[in-house]
Amino acid sequence: MKGFARLTGPALLAGLFLWSPSSDEILSRLRGADWRWLAACVALLLMQTVLMALRWRLLARALGLGFSIPWAVREYLVAQLVNTTLPGGVLGDGARAVRSKAGESGLKRAAQAVVLERAMGQIGLLTVVVGGLVWALLAPSGLELAPRFVRTAAVTGLALAIIAGLCVVLLRGGRIAALLALCLKDRGTILRHVALSVGAALLNVAGFAAAARGIGLTLPAQAVLVLVPLIL
Repeated sequence: MKGFARLTGPALLAGLFLWSPSSDEILSRLRGADWRWLAACVALLLMQTVLMALRWRLLARALGLGFSIPWAVREYLVAQLVNTTLPGGVLGDGARAVRSKAGESGLKRAAQAVVLERAMGQIGLLTVVVGGLVWALLAPSGLELAPRFVRTAAVTGLALAIIAGLCVVLLRGGRIAALLALCLKDRGTILRHVALSVGAALLNVAGFAAAARGIGLTLPAQAVLVLVPLIL
């Protein structure tokens, strides 16, 4: 039943939008969509996938698993298709772990690489949101933040910082800390992960903005950086 809801829910929601009073405007926008911006959206999301595949490969290599870049990109594309179309939303990632393992003993490390890679992606999106908020607060341009929103964001950020600090204290010397130390062993590796994660997040929000531009909606840069990651 849960899987059926996942498959039919988006279709029903799209149907409701199309049958709403503004359906004529929606269909008009879709019919008049600029294919050049839509092609740019697809290109940006494909580049994002490449960066995520490179991030996954970098983590997997640190954990003793080896595979080529073309193989990583292909598996990541397949995993995205599976995650989007099948119930659960993570079956594609599970398949990535199974297909990248080196023997039965390597399944644990393969799963760890996939989980860490997804976590890096969330950190990348969070970094973009924080950067956009700081920009909007210091030099508002195209995005006016209500005081209540600013207070909520500040409290949320403080809470996340406290939780992160507690996690660091509690996990110090533990297995997760050792795993992270293995994957982030030097400054160069850390910088590569930062570049890949932030770059992938920026390409993601840029693809969203390009899709919006394709149907005639121009989003201010600050709105893209702050609001789009929250939607995603």
